[in-house]
Amino acid sequence: MQVTQRGIYFFDSKPFMVKPGNENMEMNMEAIQSMPLWVQFPELDIRYWGNDSFSKLGGIIGIPIKTDKYTKNKEYLHYARMLIEVPMEGPFPDTIDFINDYRVLVKQRINFEWKPIKCNQCQLIGHEGKEVVKRQRPDPSEGNQDAGHNPNPIHNPQNERQDGFIEVSSRAAARRPTASRVRKENELEVAQRLSGGWQWHTNASRDEKGRLWVAWRPNNYSMEVLTSTHQLIHCKVRTLMDQKMMYITYVYGDNSKTMRRQLWEDIEAISIHMSTPWGVMGDFNSVLHPNERLGGNAIEEGDIRDFAKCLLRSELHELKSTGAFFSWNNKKVWSRLDRMLVNDLWYELNDFSHLERVNESLLDHTPLVLTFPYSPR
Repeated sequence: MQVTQRGIYFFDSKPFMVKPGNENMEMNMEAIQSMPLWVQFPELDIRYWGNDSFSKLGGIIGIPIKTDKYTKNKEYLHYARMLIEVPMEGPFPDTIDFINDYRVLVKQRINFEWKPIKCNQCQLIGHEGKEVVKRQRPDPSEGNQDAGHNPNPIHNPQNERQDGFIEVSSRAAARRPTASRVRKENELEVAQRLSGGWQWHTNASRDEKGRLWVAWRPNNYSMEVLTSTHQLIHCKVRTLMDQKMMYITYVYGDNSKTMRRQLWEDIEAISIHMSTPWGVMGDFNSVLHPNERLGGNAIEEGDIRDFAKCLLRSELHELKSTGAFFSWNNKKVWSRLDRMLVNDLWYELNDFSHLERVNESLLDHTPLVLTFPYSPR
């Protein structure tokens, strides 16, 4: 009963509702008119951090339900976060306007952590119209249609039909990108296609398949690569606009627990020389807590212990983030593999830095976006 009493749960920032069932219930889809969504109010003036103000701001969007504990306790002032019941039809604006106590019009940015997607063809929730694919039953008289087929049917012009749809096989449509490897001899060609106008570095000298790529805009950042291994690229970074200097280590942990031990040793070795702001970010291929994996094989306690010891010895801790909790999935297993770790000196330089976990889209990983909003320092 405790499960159904709560009613609403959130998984990967998406709400789902639990209701009690009985033997006579009909398995029909209910018409949902509204749903609770988490909404962020970035850089909200501290004067409006009160129950009355939150009620008024949330009321512009829908029906305010509650704030999270960090907002309630004013522990994280980069943004306020509120759970609001919002009509399914929207609107889902990027900004709202309100009049403050001095009768001044204030424009406030807002971010929905997730928005319901409605198909404009079948009118159901959960996908866009472009994902609805009409398929025709093949004519047996035409023989084997697979002979000489294009290996990429989604982009084959011959598959286009007069009604504007494209014939695709269910297997091709469901295929998702997997981790890519780029051999050293192909680096230049790939870099010119993917990062025109950027500078870049890979660890292909340490791994022939080029597991790690780091690219940056030379007009915005000065980047000096200090160390490159099979699992990390360690860089000295300077922002050209305000001349802030920091160190960032980009990580892609090996699938092997034994190989990851070398990664933990490398991070600890780097930490000895870090007397300035330092961050470590990427795919560690390991979790820190048992609740960071859903499904799949049981988590090995030794792997968690090795990762945790590395953080303790390196004096690193996780930078707070927004967005999806799990950062990787294969539709059967969900894990929190991607994160950013920082030392205490990081906040002295980047006290307003913010990490966002962007919705995964077609990727099996959730991209990490690190931003540096204006800071008085």
